[in-house]
Amino acid sequence: MNSTEIVYIYGLFDGRFPTDIRYIGYTIEPKNRLAKHKRESKKLIYHRHKWINKVLNDGGTIKMKIIKIVPLKKASEEEINTIRKYKSMNHNLTNGNEGGKGGIAPTEEIREKIRISKLGNKWNIGRKHSKEFSEKLSQRLKGIKKSEEHKRKLSLSHLGKRNLNLKSRVLSDEIIIKMYAICNSGLSPYKTAKQLKINKSLVKNIMYNNNYYRDIKEKYNLIWEKKNGNK
Repeated sequence: MNSTEIVYIYGLFDGRFPTDIRYIGYTIEPKNRLAKHKRESKKLIYHRHKWINKVLNDGGTIKMKIIKIVPLKKASEEEINTIRKYKSMNHNLTNGNEGGKGGIAPTEEIREKIRISKLGNKWNIGRKHSKEFSEKLSQRLKGIKKSEEHKRKLSLSHLGKRNLNLKSRVLSDEIIIKMYAICNSGLSPYKTAKQLKINKSLVKNIMYNNNYYRDIKEKYNLIWEKKNGNK
């Protein structure tokens, strides 16, 4: 069997208890995978992380046992079978699922899903609460007083426009007011941008799109009185 077409089904164990396998996976580079397991344990995300971290903190060592060598195309199937076998032998595995994903580098699609998942807390997406739970949560939130700034952010978020996010703001109220004043004097958004030394695309978006900086426009009742030649 060509070395580039094989993977190693392995088991991790505490060096003090060599017969007690605690995690099963597969890899193409056993030595590097073991080192990676130790580095990843600091994240304390998964059950295996916590187990590895505890063993190391207690002065133990994490060791790897090669259980079998299989063709690459059968890696997922063999990992699943091995996990089932060791569970049936009453090994207290830290695997979070039945296997099939293994330790080989993830595809671009999987990496993108991981990236997206880290953008925020997605644990509650798709989860349905009972009517009773929803009512209790609603009553609890009614007693929480929101600051004016919080209310403002909530109002902006409901507009559903990313560019209205306060964190993405690059222009002050004064600049927006000045922008409208210059445009209303007869200059086009392009010439206004040049005069204010601001990106012309940003100025055009603010002047033509009502949702850009909408709260400031409403606050100061800013209206662009378009004249011939200033479009």
